[in-house]
Amino acid sequence: MKRYKVTMMVPQEHFIEASDVQAAHNQVSTMLAAYGPDSLASRPSLHSIEPVDEVVVDFDPDFVLE
Repeated sequence: MKRYKVTMMVPQEHFIEASDVQAAHNQVSTMLAAYGPDSLASRPSLHSIEPVDEVVVDFDPDFVLE
């Protein structure tokens, strides 16, 4: 699964896991639908969906600090 950083217009970020950007968008749409039509003024709106590069940390067992 790829990870995507989702930035909302209300300052908040969520990290979600999805198979592609369309699946990420569908998850965000579901999150926003939970606010309902009566809360349009206070509900966040989607700003962007960006892929997040995974950082692989390679621990070298032979490395010793002296």
